[in-house]
Amino acid sequence: MHRRVITLVVSGQIPWPLFVMTWWTWWVGDTLGVLIATPLVLSWLADPAPSGAGRRLSVTLPLVGTLALGFVFSSVCARPEWERLRLLFEWQAESLAHTHSGMPRRLCGCAPDLESFYANAPAVSRQAFHAFVQALLCAAIRACRRCP
Repeated sequence: MHRRVITLVVSGQIPWPLFVMTWWTWWVGDTLGVLIATPLVLSWLADPAPSGAGRRLSVTLPLVGTLALGFVFSSVCARPEWERLRLLFEWQAESLAHTHSGMPRRLCGCAPDLESFYANAPAVSRQAFHAFVQALLCAAIRACRRCP
């Protein structure tokens, strides 16, 4: 279990600050699976005895009830966290949109300058100019991705 979480963190799928929470979530999920599913499976797969139906129900009903309460509890507890994450996402999206709102205009504004440069510099080949502009635009796009 911990190897799966470490693999996700090292591969960049989960940020390092969330390692402990992710590990804990997986541990709790695996533990609850063992504590609830194993007795159910064993009680239903065992050879039926004369008192088998009553025993199966006495094992099944409390475990299924506990599982249902766990689902309700986790969904009620998770609702504020989902709302917090939604608000954080919206704030970050607005901040990013505000930061980069003029970026396309700034990039497009340099096109006439590049065109006049190419027209006035006959010694520059078309391929060299293309490589220059491509490198310039790639650098601008990379700079946009690094901005907060």
